[in-house]
Amino acid sequence: MATAITRMAGRGAPMLGATAAFGLALAAQADRVPFYAVFPTPSIDLALPNGEAIPVEDRPPVDVLSLAIDGRPVAPPGASARTPTFDTTPHACITALVTEVGLLHPPYGPALSRAFTEGQPA
Repeated sequence: MATAITRMAGRGAPMLGATAAFGLALAAQADRVPFYAVFPTPSIDLALPNGEAIPVEDRPPVDVLSLAIDGRPVAPPGASARTPTFDTTPHACITALVTEVGLLHPPYGPALSRAFTEGQPA
């Protein structure tokens, strides 16, 4: 199983991917299926201290609050919503990282450093 990654903090911090990536990673882990994160190295920010430092975009609440089925609103009147564009997946759920320089295996700190400095998979 694989997911496309949007942003990643380097050196062991969680990665940030398309919403539902974490759920897919947990399902893969429960079923003992490898889970690969696929992304270009420019999306990795080695300067970020951890995954919590990654800015998460929120979609406008109207994106979900305006949903209707057969013309009837799904959300009750006065409802509020938060719609993050991404979710965070811990490295422990990821089998390997797939980048343009190759497949990177844990521990990710050394693997990412080598990918950046030498342009080679670790």
